[in-house]
Amino acid sequence: MPTAPPPGTDSSGRAPGGGSSSAPAVMIIGASARAAAFSAIRAGFQTTCVDQFADVDLQQFSDTVRVKNYPTGVVSQVEQLPEMPVLYSGAMENHPKVLRAIAAKRQLLGNDWQTVEAVRDPRQVHDALTKVKVPCLNIRANSKPPPPDGSWMLKPLHGAGGRGIAVWDENAAASPTLREPHYFQKRSHGEAISAVFVAHQDPFSIRYVGLTRQLIGLPELNAPSFGWCGSLGPIALDVGGEILVRRTGSVLAHQFGLRGLFGCDFMLEAPDRPLLVEVNPRYTASVELLEILCGFNLMREHCAATGMALPEEMEENVLTAPSGATVGKVVVFAGQDSVAPDTSSWVRMTPVGPVPALADVPEEGTLLPQGTPVCTLLAAAKTEDECRRYLLRRAAEVTRWL
Repeated sequence: MPTAPPPGTDSSGRAPGGGSSSAPAVMIIGASARAAAFSAIRAGFQTTCVDQFADVDLQQFSDTVRVKNYPTGVVSQVEQLPEMPVLYSGAMENHPKVLRAIAAKRQLLGNDWQTVEAVRDPRQVHDALTKVKVPCLNIRANSKPPPPDGSWMLKPLHGAGGRGIAVWDENAAASPTLREPHYFQKRSHGEAISAVFVAHQDPFSIRYVGLTRQLIGLPELNAPSFGWCGSLGPIALDVGGEILVRRTGSVLAHQFGLRGLFGCDFMLEAPDRPLLVEVNPRYTASVELLEILCGFNLMREHCAATGMALPEEMEENVLTAPSGATVGKVVVFAGQDSVAPDTSSWVRMTPVGPVPALADVPEEGTLLPQGTPVCTLLAAAKTEDECRRYLLRRAAEVTRWL
């Protein structure tokens, strides 16, 4: 387990606000900025965060602004804050116009809006991969719906975390997803996995970081049917599967000009047959786990790859799991309309530990409508099964607290 911070510091080993006064500053925006912020703090940055929740553990270690009218309200909030480079995290890839507006006035540490728009277009990604004979799931445009026989999935074009996904059958005829931009993707009964890469300005330089297993739609977490609700890792594939994952990431980085951290979600139909589902061109949820597993920080590499000039020496902390461990995280969702209880006694994760712990902790009195996230649980264990069982036991405790 991680060691305690030295005496005389706070529980993160850093000054409040995410770093010393001489540390380079970054602003992190997204639906939830906590994981990316903690990665940045460990890497030696001072952080300011703009997100939907402003959870109490994030407020403790970073200057934090809560945005009520997300995502459009992010732009005005960014403009009101001191000038610094802006890094975006989860769900912002669905709002390229917001990214364009921010990039007009701030340095954007990530893929530009045109790249994001292109790599989030299922047709462009499908065509780029099939052109070089990299297998991926077939797609159809909304203008050519397939037969509603259950062999296809209905998906929103601007979805995140599994929102709006449904099996395309007769029951999906009333799906609200049909009232927004959408497409159809061939259904796979494989296992959901996710890979993380870091692409550099040299189009032939790309780091493959690793793979995690995705947890989808677990009823124990009150998750929606096809909603992402956690990850476990590391996992390994057969040599052929590993090569195909790496090739997929390399092709996408080269064809779309990706820079910095990005993730690729796959359905694993066989150990040597991962089929791409979608691309997330930003810091992803599994980056946090892979950093802990590998014992290094990726945020500095991401910022350098996306154009930020960094000092030669930066203070750094590393959060490391025991050798050979599995590390996991799950998101607990509200099973009914609830109100956050007194969370002062919850053992919260800090930027440098501990694991296991809770993160993304809501303030007491926060309204938690059914289906919204309550908190995140993290754990390290000897095996994947042990880690999963522990996380689900802790999730049941959280549910009882509500």
